[in-house]
Amino acid sequence: MLYLLDANVLIDANRDYYPIDRVPEFWEWIAEMGRQGNIKIPLEIWEEMVSPRPSRPDVLVEWLTDHRNDVLLDEEVSENLVAQVTEERYAADLTEDEIEKLGRALF
Repeated sequence: MLYLLDANVLIDANRDYYPIDRVPEFWEWIAEMGRQGNIKIPLEIWEEMVSPRPSRPDVLVEWLTDHRNDVLLDEEVSENLVAQVTEERYAADLTEDEIEKLGRALF
């Protein structure tokens, strides 16, 4: 199974739990999981994270740049598939019960 990481996963991990300079084993594990094809970062997310921003920690940008080949999802984006998922799979008006049911289905 392939897991796609969003920016907040890496930002929060570096900021709050596993700083790159203090827990390098976690970051090597992330890189290894990327090399094995278990986790990846979509191009749009990767580009957002490496773009210069005052709030973005430089060490994370450096890590992402150094491990681009390990973690970057190298696939073409299907605009039709993105539109289909957006139209058919997202629901702005879910009830609490529906959200809970979806959460149980994911795990």
